[in-house]
Amino acid sequence: MAGIIPRPAAVEIMRGEFGLDGRTSIVADDALLRQARLLQGALAAPTGTHVPIVGRAAGRRIELRLVRRLARLGPEGYELDVSVRRIAIRASAAAGAFCAIQTLLQMMPPEIFRRAPVGNVRWRLPCIAIEDAPRFSWRGLLIDVARHFLPKEFIFKMLDLMALYKLNVLQLHLTDDHGWRIEIKRYPRLTEIGARSDYSAIEPPYEATRSRSQRPGGFYTQDDIREMVRYAADRCITVVPEIEMPGHAGAAILAYPELGKDRVFNVEDSTIRMLKNVLDEVLELFPSKFIHIGGDEGFQAAMEERPARPATHASGRFAERGGTAELVHQAVQFVSDREGAATGRLGRDPRGRARAGRHRDVVARGRWWRRRREGRARRRDGADRQDLFRCLPVEAAGARAASASQMSSAR
Repeated sequence: MAGIIPRPAAVEIMRGEFGLDGRTSIVADDALLRQARLLQGALAAPTGTHVPIVGRAAGRRIELRLVRRLARLGPEGYELDVSVRRIAIRASAAAGAFCAIQTLLQMMPPEIFRRAPVGNVRWRLPCIAIEDAPRFSWRGLLIDVARHFLPKEFIFKMLDLMALYKLNVLQLHLTDDHGWRIEIKRYPRLTEIGARSDYSAIEPPYEATRSRSQRPGGFYTQDDIREMVRYAADRCITVVPEIEMPGHAGAAILAYPELGKDRVFNVEDSTIRMLKNVLDEVLELFPSKFIHIGGDEGFQAAMEERPARPATHASGRFAERGGTAELVHQAVQFVSDREGAATGRLGRDPRGRARAGRHRDVVARGRWWRRRREGRARRRDGADRQDLFRCLPVEAAGARAASASQMSSAR
């Protein structure tokens, strides 16, 4: 059907239409009451009609049901059947029911997205049978709030749009040279000073200075983060934080100059403690199975110019020897030890130095970026882009075996 994005896997259009009016009710299983309330709210404002949620109804109704047999479609798969007297939404999990609701809203007149009652609109839907499931388990959007800070109200709007088009991962790029956008209670200057800059404040580009970073920027308090994470979860969206290290650390170093130079964190014990404390607070705020810890453009040459220090001690100190690669590895090890094997760590490794083999589900190795910088970029569509997603979660039972095979081929 032309009005549904993305296009469903299977559609059958039939004769007749369903009319939404004051006699319509919503019937939902207990496990789907949250989704039922979201649907109720979406219908109320533009139609001016309160559609009650009831335990049982014989008249015109919208049903939300959990059905075990649809487990074959995955947690986000669903069936949507529209007949003259009933709209039936069936799924094996709440996420599937939510996706079906988004399809239902797309099928209605565009005025359904108004926030006040709209007159002279026939709230009708064509009779149709849809079966759908996503092709990809990770359907994401990245927003770079480090370079251009965006208030949480804008993030809420983006989450609504993501939900409508069934995107399920929002990656927030929270730290970079241009600004530090997340409150860390143990290090208040990260936002008192580091959040004041933005991309427009860097002149020449990427050269952050204290005098130029005093322009207004912005940051999210921890309460803001909790609010955004909850808002996203209600829409079946996971928020993945990105905390840059060892490079792209200009804003943090601006706030705490002892942490490093040339926009790269140093490997002093105090810096390592600081990074671990930051990750502690970040991981408490984001329930995501993944956290992005950067790892790209670590300015390896600048690291290698410094005097070598002993390799990592049992205490978990980042080693100077090995430069960027060892820094990334130790950051990954810390998150792994803290969160356990259930948590994945995303990172970019443009020069192939992060030793992904130690944590085969960790590093997304960007061949395209690396070869472009080396002047050997291949232009075949998708040939290298595939490697950027090696670390994405696999729902099948053989996820670990698949991950091992993929990372082996990437090396």
